[in-house]
Amino acid sequence: MKLLKARKGIMRVIEALFASITILVAVVASNQLIAFPNPFTSRTRSDLEKLGYNLMFRLAQDKLLESLILNVTTREVRSGWENDATIVLSSLLPVGVYFNLTVYKLSDDEPSQLNKQPVTNAESEDVFIKGGDVVTIIYTYTTKMESDETVTLLFYLTLTRGGR
Repeated sequence: MKLLKARKGIMRVIEALFASITILVAVVASNQLIAFPNPFTSRTRSDLEKLGYNLMFRLAQDKLLESLILNVTTREVRSGWENDATIVLSSLLPVGVYFNLTVYKLSDDEPSQLNKQPVTNAESEDVFIKGGDVVTIIYTYTTKMESDETVTLLFYLTLTRGGR
């Protein structure tokens, strides 16, 4: 009788050992499969979004968007505005923040891209692929021409932090 009780006790110990090993394997496997969000990364992403929207709002508030792109008298697209926009954005953004700006003019037919050359401070597109957090700001700006016709410009500003 004692031998039978001892076997039941040993089986309970072995059963508990297998259960604890199974739980341990499940915890280790789930830890490897689940990527926990990095609070620094999410904060950096929201900081980039705030920076982009504040920049676009500030440029719109000071009417720099229209004076950069449109001719003051004719309100037509200026030639060479891309270089001026690159200089302005490079001077206003912090060091280490890369940008790419694409501007569309919205009309009844279809949107037309205004930049003939890239408006960017990045040497290549790899900066946006390898940069980590990439944020795209979509900003709509409407202005009136001398003929009381409205012009709607759509800005796509892509920001990332470099140096990683």
